[in-house]
Amino acid sequence: MDFLEEKLAMDNFVRLNKVREKWKVRSVDNLRENHSDYQIIGAVQALDLCTENEEKALKALLTQRNESAHPSDYEPELNETLGYVSQILKRIGTFQKRWSKS
Repeated sequence: MDFLEEKLAMDNFVRLNKVREKWKVRSVDNLRENHSDYQIIGAVQALDLCTENEEKALKALLTQRNESAHPSDYEPELNETLGYVSQILKRIGTFQKRWSKS
């Protein structure tokens, strides 16, 4: 989420505030306080910074993170955790390559 939030902040939230007019985001802290991670991922897709399929994948990863981070019976094993981290890093790498070209 930090990676996506920092990308949205690169232009002082100008593009984000145009796409989400009611949000009126002024800082990363303001974004985090007033909008859920799911909403932020949706905004990234609305800005065409990711495809609809990538949005779905990011939201699935977020759901998996939340399941692990909050009290539940789900306790991922080491290999599951490493796989999750690997998926996140691959997504970030893909976005970094794509966004550095634009």
